[in-house]
Amino acid sequence: MLFKQLFLHETRLKLEIRDDIVDEHSLILFINWCGERPQLNRKFEYIPGTRIGAVRLYCSPYCSLRLTESQSQIKKGFYGALRIRKQQDAANALLASTRPAATVYVWDLVKTRMREAIVRHRQYVTAS
Repeated sequence: MLFKQLFLHETRLKLEIRDDIVDEHSLILFINWCGERPQLNRKFEYIPGTRIGAVRLYCSPYCSLRLTESQSQIKKGFYGALRIRKQQDAANALLASTRPAATVYVWDLVKTRMREAIVRHRQYVTAS
């Protein structure tokens, strides 16, 4: 819920969304926001020079450091927004036909942003 509140606050300041309904437009804005925003520290402040990712480092005691794909922060945010949309659909059955949410464009954007995060992480690892 924190990410939704932070996203709504920032996009309302820019006048990009008009209400709390999760539809295609707000999901596209949310996915782009997730893909471009820096990581947060424990006080929920932005850490400059960082980005959220789609890959995490995993080190087992029996082998050297290796990359493993994990639940990405982008995907977690997206599915969190879809959970909110599910509640909105239950409250108002007309939303599914008047303001669709999970379209082909949205799914393609999620995959693209996750791919960008993986490439960005691999470039960082090879540069280090």
